[in-house]
Amino acid sequence: MNKSLEILQKAQLALNALDAERAEENDDVLHPLDFRSRLLVADGGNGLYVQYDGEVWQDGEDCSIEIALIAIAKAAPDIVSLKFMGPDEGANGSRTHEFDALLKSKATFPNLLELYIRPTDVANHCFMNVAENQLPALIARCPNLTELTLPCAPEPEFFEFKLNDLRYLRIGMGWQLYDFIHHLAKINNMPNLSMFDFCDSLSVFQAKLPKGAPPDVPNFADSAGIFKQAGYDDKQIADMQKMANDTFSQSNAESRFNDSYTSFTEYEALFKSTVLKERAIFHLRNSYLTENEYQKLQSLRPDLQFSASLEAPHVFVSHWQGKFASPYKHLIIPR
Repeated sequence: MNKSLEILQKAQLALNALDAERAEENDDVLHPLDFRSRLLVADGGNGLYVQYDGEVWQDGEDCSIEIALIAIAKAAPDIVSLKFMGPDEGANGSRTHEFDALLKSKATFPNLLELYIRPTDVANHCFMNVAENQLPALIARCPNLTELTLPCAPEPEFFEFKLNDLRYLRIGMGWQLYDFIHHLAKINNMPNLSMFDFCDSLSVFQAKLPKGAPPDVPNFADSAGIFKQAGYDDKQIADMQKMANDTFSQSNAESRFNDSYTSFTEYEALFKSTVLKERAIFHLRNSYLTENEYQKLQSLRPDLQFSASLEAPHVFVSHWQGKFASPYKHLIIPR
């Protein structure tokens, strides 16, 4: 235990030095504390409670997340609670956690009871996310978890190993669902699950595209007059349209984003399965279900504490126009 504490303390000193160096480079010594990387550690008596607050992307050898993960890997046997927090900061609308430095090690967490990676809040600018195929690999090293909170659904490989002691599971909304409910209904790898909190979509208040639907591509013909005034001819406008079509097609093919949602049939299969124990708690966020479908699910499992919430994402008041005109009209108190 003492050796692990020393390892984590040295890592914090390294984070402090890196932070000071960057602050000097940026001439920003008084930058907000929320944007400094910290490794918080407490001895809870039964093991170490570790929380990392800071940046999550890897930008070479001198990056905060790598310093923290290397230390966490070395202290792994003594850690009973591991949390990854940090500011609402990312790139292209995504705060993607990368655990490469940890997964490259041989570290396992035989005594880890709680793993927490902060989910997306409805007021966040960035999706909290995890690099592709890393969640199953990480969770596989934590065989004795009792509580698990993830920012997004893990890939189907998650169901290949047993989590016999897991009692609490919360999954936030990420770039796609990986048909999580479908797999959960068929494969019960969490035999003692008693509290399940699942977010189906970031918002049920925005129109959804069916699976595989192509994205909206700008139509340059709508702005042909403006382009011609700027000196472009018909061939140049047509070339720009083709380039846009090709770019959007490629982006759609390579993107992990799939804004589809879980069907009632898949939820029905879950309620008919043995996954949710008697008197278990199931909180469902932002599902695309009708009132009758909610009621039918409850009738299938009257013993279940089944609750639901619909959470609208934030919209800047300055943007209350066009398709976001009066987005909260049904919630604002009339006078």
